[in-house]
Amino acid sequence: GTETFVEEISTRLSSRGFTIYVTCESDKFHEDEYNGVIRVHVPSIQGKSTTIPSINDLLATLILLKYHSGDIDIMYYVAPDGALAAILARLAKKRLVINPDGIEWKRLIKRSLFVPPYLLPLYLSTMIYMFVMEY
Repeated sequence: GTETFVEEISTRLSSRGFTIYVTCESDKFHEDEYNGVIRVHVPSIQGKSTTIPSINDLLATLILLKYHSGDIDIMYYVAPDGALAAILARLAKKRLVINPDGIEWKRLIKRSLFVPPYLLPLYLSTMIYMFVMEY
């Protein structure tokens, strides 16, 4: 769902004359163009089974600000875990939009019913972190 949303909004804005940069997780840094959208491929930090979104958002924000700061007026974070990275964008005097979908921490509550007891503290801390990022 998120990828489709990003593709739809970015290509539609691009077709209306806006310059759009979208960050993509990758194994190495490079840029290319897709349907008028500049894709900035940023190396991602991987956990055992998934990426670590907040850290990857920080890296992507730093790279965008380093190479394209003069071209960017608004930074749009598609999920609340980008809120931490948005602090950097705010310090760079960029306008922000964060889409708090409101379900990330709620998903963890439901999943915690099926987690071994020794992982519950990790789940609880992650739920609190996601709740704070959404706030």
